[in-house]
Amino acid sequence: MNYSGEESLQEVLQALNFSNSKIRTCLNEKNAAEVRTVLIDYSSFDLRMLSEIAIRYEQYEICQTVKEILEQRGETL
Repeated sequence: MNYSGEESLQEVLQALNFSNSKIRTCLNEKNAAEVRTVLIDYSSFDLRMLSEIAIRYEQYEICQTVKEILEQRGETL
């Protein structure tokens, strides 16, 4: 990842921390099928960013769901 990408990721992480992790909390309260329903409409870029964030917070079910959605689109993480 280049510097600007890493800087953007840090900004997103800070925003999640600042907002008391509402996105993460919302997804944690859902089962895998519900998470998939929420994430299916995200752009591939947003899904990759979310996956990077989820890994840092050890939210592996979210990462797996993102991976499955991208694979369905013929893409990879």
